[in-house]
Amino acid sequence: MTHVLLISHELIPSARLCGYEQFTRMQEQGLIEFRFSPSEHLTPELAGWADVVHFIRPDSRADLITAREMRKAGKYLICVLDDDLFLVPDGFQSSDYYQRENVKQNMRDVMKECHLFLSPSAHLRKKYGAGFARVGMIEEPSLFDNAPALQKNDTRIRIGFAGSTDRSGDISVILADTVRRLLADYGDRISIEFFGAKPSFADELGLRHIPYCESYAKYQETMQSLGWDIGLAPMPDTEFHRGKHYNKFVEYAACGIVGIYSDLLPYRGTVEHEVSGMLCQNDGESFYQAISRLIDSPELLARMRKNVVELATNRFSLSAVTEALKEELGDVLTIETDRKPLGFAKKLHRLDLTERFWAGIRKEGFFRFVWKKTKKFVFHIPETNL
Repeated sequence: MTHVLLISHELIPSARLCGYEQFTRMQEQGLIEFRFSPSEHLTPELAGWADVVHFIRPDSRADLITAREMRKAGKYLICVLDDDLFLVPDGFQSSDYYQRENVKQNMRDVMKECHLFLSPSAHLRKKYGAGFARVGMIEEPSLFDNAPALQKNDTRIRIGFAGSTDRSGDISVILADTVRRLLADYGDRISIEFFGAKPSFADELGLRHIPYCESYAKYQETMQSLGWDIGLAPMPDTEFHRGKHYNKFVEYAACGIVGIYSDLLPYRGTVEHEVSGMLCQNDGESFYQAISRLIDSPELLARMRKNVVELATNRFSLSAVTEALKEELGDVLTIETDRKPLGFAKKLHRLDLTERFWAGIRKEGFFRFVWKKTKKFVFHIPETNL
């Protein structure tokens, strides 16, 4: 039986959605044996145990050494990117890290060692897939436990946006006038909320804000409890954003939320207008017209809600995306290698800490870097990923 090892710094949503949940399901089906570990926590025994190594966002020197040594040992290597981490713009919480040249070079070098490139983004597969022996699709599942109800008791139309705090500026720029106009025109017929990102106008207009959840399980639970009818998904038109996945579409669908999306990658070509969502130009007036159409057309809203629930429970279910990944991997899931312990793993933890320390000092200067780490570890102010 093939042994699959997923390597990621932490079990962040990207790791869960781009391999962890699918491989866990395959293990439950008796098809593979599966383990998870960061590179820096590998033991010689675990490194040798693996036949297939599935890297999620590999970016460290420890990841690179792991990739090189695993390839030498005859392991089959897969690289997964779900964001264009080479182009993370200023203003994101992870900008400082991913803009470091040593991090970018680590990513490039790990990719050279890998046999297969997987991404949920067609844009990224086309952009970065040329150097790999194989390129394939990995779909992200909807992991929400309960199918959303198609009927609701609340007569108000509940409108919301869910996204990381990095998106606050986008919402403020694109939707400020739209939200003011909606509140003026529809009053008590609607409610508007923000989960995670908090635009500058939220307090001014007395709109509810739900703080971002670091725990993905808590995030799922909160999303299911909100009872939104309409979800907003404006997206800036940049090269970085073109490489993102349409996971907002999957999340909204899993909660029975009809989304209104910018008519841009990643949503263009996936969202079917007035069937599985609304596509509109990336400006306030277009979003206002799309939202108004759904508020004023309850039959259309109900029909689209039914469509997205069917998508979530069929196309994007964990069972469906696991079957798709099994088909994509094919005979990779039959690989077996020499599983003797690999001694290189002993030094990875120390190497990773040293690289992060010196890279941080080169990027930010000694005093700023030390102050940021002090805030994180003494005052528990988190540094989060995309």
